[in-house]
Amino acid sequence: MLPRDHYAVITALASLHHVPFETVTKLRDALAPGGTLLILGCAPDRTALDHAYGLVSIPLNAAARLACWAHDRATGRRPPPRPPVKTPTMPLSAIRRRAAELLPGARVRRRLFWRHTLVYRRPSEPGPGSAA
Repeated sequence: MLPRDHYAVITALASLHHVPFETVTKLRDALAPGGTLLILGCAPDRTALDHAYGLVSIPLNAAARLACWAHDRATGRRPPPRPPVKTPTMPLSAIRRRAAELLPGARVRRRLFWRHTLVYRRPSEPGPGSAA
């Protein structure tokens, strides 16, 4: 259990698709007034725009992987084991809708590499979306 009204910043990196989206309410409530929640999340491609971003991401992702492989090979570094991966199921449209309900004023933006960012700043004064 996270302490209420405690943290200035909470971050989540490609992890919230492993738990129910409502988990953001626990993170929201743990923010101190004026605190910020930063999420880098994953979402499946569902719309034409999603697929367009995915098409752009494919060669960029391949180039990034090739660069990492070449660096590891040149330096003799062994890559770390890959963590377990859960395929995201909640589309960006649903993430935006639920964020608007649970985190009023949150900004959700599509990013490359099948990612999105969600930024929520808890109001400094009690009001909608605050834990008061």
